[in-house]
Amino acid sequence: MTPGLGAGGSSPRVTVLMSVYNGERFLRPAIESVLDQGYRDLELLIVEDASTDQTPAIIDSYGDPRLRVLSNPRNLGLTRSLNRGFASARANVHRSPGCRRRLAPGAARAPGGLPRRASGYGTRR
Repeated sequence: MTPGLGAGGSSPRVTVLMSVYNGERFLRPAIESVLDQGYRDLELLIVEDASTDQTPAIIDSYGDPRLRVLSNPRNLGLTRSLNRGFASARANVHRSPGCRRRLAPGAARAPGGLPRRASGYGTRR
């Protein structure tokens, strides 16, 4: 998978972080909801948590340079997977609704449009 890049190959302005484990039923619409934002300056960083279904193949089917994947060698669970994603993000991090939900159209452009779960979300360490 190619590194997630912003418009013109520069570093992205926003990282949308998604962790997935055995999400083949829901993953494609979730990925497309992020990539179809019409916002080129983002990185979709997916932490693939050692899925045993077709999740890795679905992720690999995308050729979008904004998509970057971290594959866990074994299942680490949601918290550790997200922490790994935060540490690897190239921009301010916004967590997507997850692999089972879609990001609302225009959310990547609207101020405060990307979901945050707690104080401090959206800031890079």
